[in-house]
Amino acid sequence: MQRRAAAGISLRQCGQRVIGTGGGVPRGQVVGQTDRLGGDVRETPVSPKDILATTFHLLGIDPETQVRDAQGRPLPIAGDGKVRPELLA
Repeated sequence: MQRRAAAGISLRQCGQRVIGTGGGVPRGQVVGQTDRLGGDVRETPVSPKDILATTFHLLGIDPETQVRDAQGRPLPIAGDGKVRPELLA
């Protein structure tokens, strides 16, 4: 954490925790590593879109599936996320 003179504490949100249970998610697994303060990712970065793509995969939905927005443009349901095998049992 860095202290800014007038605005309080500057929090960094690069490292996150996600808890998954059942449905093909292994128990007690840690994927990746952050620095000692939990701010910067040091190893195996996984994006929220990767988690979304992996969740769709576990539900039997192809993460590459596209839907159309209001203007008719194709949008992938998981964005640019990829299925991450290290998150699977």
